[in-house]
Amino acid sequence: MKIFNIKLILIILLPLTGFCASGQRNVSTLDKQSSPVVKNKFNKEVEKYFSQEAVEDEAFRVFVSSDDYSLKQTGFSESMKIVSDDSGRNPMAEEIKAYDMIDLFTEAVYKVELFKDSGLISRIRPISPSDISEINKIIADDITRLKFSFKDKDKIEPLTFKIRYGVRLQKKKSKEEIKKILQENVRE
Repeated sequence: MKIFNIKLILIILLPLTGFCASGQRNVSTLDKQSSPVVKNKFNKEVEKYFSQEAVEDEAFRVFVSSDDYSLKQTGFSESMKIVSDDSGRNPMAEEIKAYDMIDLFTEAVYKVELFKDSGLISRIRPISPSDISEINKIIADDITRLKFSFKDKDKIEPLTFKIRYGVRLQKKKSKEEIKKILQENVRE
């Protein structure tokens, strides 16, 4: 699978994209039994994304856009939970905002390994990375912010699991603004 740089995609797709208005930010954490309640223009897309069958060893599914961060537990709910910390999620949505230059949905699946004595993250590996390299870095940074609690404090389970991310980019800048950003990046 080839991973692209956002600048290359913008240069190719800039003439083909439309303009989107921004919505309001929504941050939500959902358990396995919940269905996503997201009030934005991508409501149906979010519902469809969260209703898909979980991949093997998938523990969490995340939908991110510059307006929304929704997380749902899809597996291992009997042995682990995410410690609620919405403060770490807003920065990811803010970082995505910088790439809101095209309309695009991209997915990524990451394998997370935990230390068996503390339950802290030991290793993060992309299994199926996003098509955009900058998005992959943002996802990896978001995963490092996650904290987990376990039913049995003496036994950390699972030690490895997957997190699936869906990232929605929205074109919120005019062609002139995008050209200016690209020109500045080329100079650097």
